Amino acid sequence: MKALLLPALAAVAVQLPLFALLTLPPLLLGGGGITGGDLVFYVAAVLLVATSTVLLVGLPVFALMRRFGHVSMRSLVLAGLAIGALPVLLLGWPLHGLYGGYSASGDWFGHAVDFYKNGAPTFYAWLDYVLNMIRLGIHGMLGAVAFHWVWRRLAA
Repeated sequence: MKALLLPALAAVAVQLPLFALLTLPPLLLGGGGITGGDLVFYVAAVLLVATSTVLLVGLPVFALMRRFGHVSMRSLVLAGLAIGALPVLLLGWPLHGLYGGYSASGDWFGHAVDFYKNGAPTFYAWLDYVLNMIRLGIHGMLGAVAFHWVWRRLAA
């Protein structure tokens, strides 16, 4: 049990600093701010999502990889990338023409941009889609690296 619990905790623990590194600079450079209430929410959300992802997806994937003898740093990093990016890949696809006349604007690193115009995704909607896949893929990859590092140390 300890052989998987500590690596799982490591995979979760690295998510908060990574979230801060990936999220706070663009927020602060864009002129935004963060309140104490926002900070508590973000910490809770990151821990909830990271813990549930590691326990419900990461550990079963690791068990399968271990059963078939495919546990290596490379395979775990690729699995982490897929686990992190897959929700955005499947659920975040910019929909075309779903709502005729629908328009949405937002902030793109301090600049107001249109994400949808008259129901069609703009270039910025696609950029946001790719950026979110990369961002969450990095979370998965770093979690996998932390998991593998601790798991190998315990196995030695």
